[in-house]
Amino acid sequence: MNNIAEGFGRHSSKDFARFLGIAKASAIEVQSMLYVLLDLKAINQTDFEGYYERVNSTIRLIGGVPER
Repeated sequence: MNNIAEGFGRHSSKDFARFLGIAKASAIEVQSMLYVLLDLKAINQTDFEGYYERVNSTIRLIGGVPER
């Protein structure tokens, strides 16, 4: 969310688009960390799937459908 706000504050469509890309990449990093948490058994499969889908929804809102 901070990346989106920062991009919006730049008052340039090009910068805003760049920061949307950064926000999307950050969300994908969260998905990567979910795999780590699952591997460490810090979360169970059901929680993993729920969190993962929430992040996917966020990515779709930012723009673009992520690969799984």
